Amino acid sequence: MKKKTSWIYILAVFFLILWSVGPILWSFVMSITTQKELYSANTIFPTEPTFDNYQDLLTLNSRSGKSFIRGMSNSLISSAYSILIILPLAVFSAYAFSRIKFRGRDIMRTGLLITFVVPVFATIIALYQMFGAWDLLDKKIGLIAIYASSFFPLNVWMLSNYFASLPKELEEAAWLDGCNRLQSLFRIILPVSTPVLFTSALIIFLSTWNQFLIPLIMAPSPNTKPLTVVITEYVTKNTQDFGMISAGGLIALIPPAIIAIVFRKYIASGLVSGATKG
Repeated sequence: MKKKTSWIYILAVFFLILWSVGPILWSFVMSITTQKELYSANTIFPTEPTFDNYQDLLTLNSRSGKSFIRGMSNSLISSAYSILIILPLAVFSAYAFSRIKFRGRDIMRTGLLITFVVPVFATIIALYQMFGAWDLLDKKIGLIAIYASSFFPLNVWMLSNYFASLPKELEEAAWLDGCNRLQSLFRIILPVSTPVLFTSALIIFLSTWNQFLIPLIMAPSPNTKPLTVVITEYVTKNTQDFGMISAGGLIALIPPAIIAIVFRKYIASGLVSGATKG
């Protein structure tokens, strides 16, 4: 019975890995296959692999390379500024909700959680009209403002749960040593909250990096559109460059994959702490 269970477990893990990695491997095969072979019914794997798609995307000499690199730069800028704006605000808000008792705290927290479950797409028309009136359409600052308002509630909820789980005695000891609330936050709370802070930053980065519909509507010009929108432009009414799309998608996976691998230790513990404690 035990041997049978182990085989079931091995098969389940194998199919899970195949389900997760299979599309990535197939995208790589498509990215090194010529356009002619992609439309051929006689081959599955390329007979003459080529890395021309990657070369075109990563060089400024080609039109597709210029748009791709500019799109990646736009995505990195939006993600970085979103982290710099959301994370400090979320830290202070979460600390207030979890540690300070004030009138209306529960109402404010409930209202913040309600905005978390309202999808931004439900307000996209109103946002478009507001941004048009404020001259924020097709500008990075407008996109970043939408991202900040969209991802702020989730990070406040996660950080406040974690802060609430920390023993109050840590801060009380700091207060006895002469620290005020702000000093205890920076000297006591934040140093022991490194895992959940890394997790929060990664969630912001991935959420911003993967955005498609919002920038498609709010940022249509080459100077502002992110990488996700640029990649889709390799499919037009008359042409479908699947090799270029696959190569672009794989390159777009690299930044979040590197961050996840480097900080996997903090991310794993941060997800558990932020989600279950409170």
